[in-house]
Amino acid sequence: MSKATDKTIKSGSNVFEHQSLQSLDAVLNYLDTIRDGFKQGHLKLSQEDDEVTLTPKGLTRVKIKAKQAKQHQEIRITLAWIPDETAGEHDQADALLLSSKAGSKTKKSKKTKKKHLDQDDA
Repeated sequence: MSKATDKTIKSGSNVFEHQSLQSLDAVLNYLDTIRDGFKQGHLKLSQEDDEVTLTPKGLTRVKIKAKQAKQHQEIRITLAWIPDETAGEHDQADALLLSSKAGSKTKKSKKTKKKHLDQDDA
């Protein structure tokens, strides 16, 4: 199942939407490509005649919502930024802890890891 739309909204924004069922490998490939696009500052999404090009840089708002039910699990990740905004000392990575393994320690930002390593050495 695939659906893509490109709409022009009153503000002149382009909206690209895609929905489909994918294998885990395909999802991982999408996530890698999105990561690479963020690193390069350029991410193009297209399907047939629909296309939008994003220029991620600067401060990025991160919104993560996870839901776990008996027969359904989902994670929603929203990343939003103002392209002209520059990054500064506003990093709030310490507020979010992530882990990809059951029962493992949570993954923290490098800044947070260094703080904990310094505390362990004391």
